[in-house]
Amino acid sequence: GYIFYDAGNSQWLDPAKPEARAYLCRLACEVAELGFDEILLTGVGYPSEGNLEEIAYGETAKHENLGRFLDEVRIALEPYGVKLSLELPAAVILSGSDEASGIRLAEVAGKVDRIFAKAAPEEAAALAEAVAAVGETTELIPVLTEPAPAWPGSYLLESVS
Repeated sequence: GYIFYDAGNSQWLDPAKPEARAYLCRLACEVAELGFDEILLTGVGYPSEGNLEEIAYGETAKHENLGRFLDEVRIALEPYGVKLSLELPAAVILSGSDEASGIRLAEVAGKVDRIFAKAAPEEAAALAEAVAAVGETTELIPVLTEPAPAWPGSYLLESVS
């Protein structure tokens, strides 16, 4: 069908479309077959800026489409033992949802092993608490721009240029 271009000219696939979900599941399996032990999904959600009136959302709710997509990716990756991770904005984690993008933390947290979020070291504990409240086994991995010796868990250190 139609490929949506957001305000930054990025292309988006519609997770409501079975063909789009199948394509992304096949891609995830190809990556797993190459020996990767974790797949980090970024940009999962519906666009929240740009010509949104051009999007035909279909009959099912956005959050249901995203949930179905994550379920299908997880099932596709089961034979490989690969961790499935999702990057979310810190604001979405703290608020619990972003209705424009269709992300609901309570619905996606249990479908992934880890949630990554760009955060200041002082935000990490609140983010971890919010994730733990809705995803019993889901781990928060803060993405930090400087080391955080006080943070007790794993974190991803991102260089800033």
